[in-house]
Amino acid sequence: MTIRKRNSYYGVVGYFFPKKRPDRILLVWKKLQEQLPDWNLVIVGDGPFSNEMKQLSKKLSLQRVEFAGFANPIKYYKESSIFCLTSNHEGWGLVLTEAMQFGCVPIAFDSFESIHEIIEDGKNGFLVKPFDMDKYADKVLRLADNFKVDYVMNVMNSMERLMPENVVKLWIRLFNSEMKCQL
Repeated sequence: MTIRKRNSYYGVVGYFFPKKRPDRILLVWKKLQEQLPDWNLVIVGDGPFSNEMKQLSKKLSLQRVEFAGFANPIKYYKESSIFCLTSNHEGWGLVLTEAMQFGCVPIAFDSFESIHEIIEDGKNGFLVKPFDMDKYADKVLRLADNFKVDYVMNVMNSMERLMPENVVKLWIRLFNSEMKCQL
């Protein structure tokens, strides 16, 4: 889900099924929509939970929510300022690193170990105690109210180590050290 400020958006991207808990972003938006009148929530993706998401949005009387459906997320990453990940668990938050490559500042629950490989809390994104919706909403609000270019620069710089050429170098070093030979 990407939250846009470049064009005042924030939100989420993904395949929607219950384990991913995309409904949480709607609960966060319910708390924020009055306080962020110039912002919009964009939800990019599809899946078995999509209809429930749309029904929940109506039930909560949410405004300024766009369900983009299955779409190329790059356009949305480029237009957005904040990216929200609300999953219970991820092996590796690929959509998170994709969004960060485009300068979206991430907010995620501290609910899986690999998140610490991606986000340094307060430096290149924000982590929230698992499933505390009030704290999550507070992080989004504080970031939206005080969005700094420094955050975007930190996000972009942190992605440097995940560039393919740098990852390949790490793998080669690992193979060399484990196999006691040189590739």
